[in-house]
Amino acid sequence: MLHTRTLAGSFVLDGENYEWELRREPQWCTADGWQGMQIAVRAVDAGGCEALLQFPMPKKLKARARGYRHRPQIQQAELDAAVRTALSSGWNPHARGKPFQVDV
Repeated sequence: MLHTRTLAGSFVLDGENYEWELRREPQWCTADGWQGMQIAVRAVDAGGCEALLQFPMPKKLKARARGYRHRPQIQQAELDAAVRTALSSGWNPHARGKPFQVDV
């Protein structure tokens, strides 16, 4: 499980060092409804663009029953899969440019 008290951390995936930080808590938007948590991931040594991973809100009411603005728990395996999805979708952490957005 990712760090529960801090809003940033680091991990290694396929020999590459990455840093992550929480960019947005789950929130209600009057135009779009519930928007999930957003995590920014970037390669430590690259200095290039970052990936913004948008996790959806849980569909089940039981998962949202703990509170109005409950932050979902993201396991390390889910974060690894999301970064691999971003890489396969065309994110190059060594290239410069705008943040690459991925809906997980």
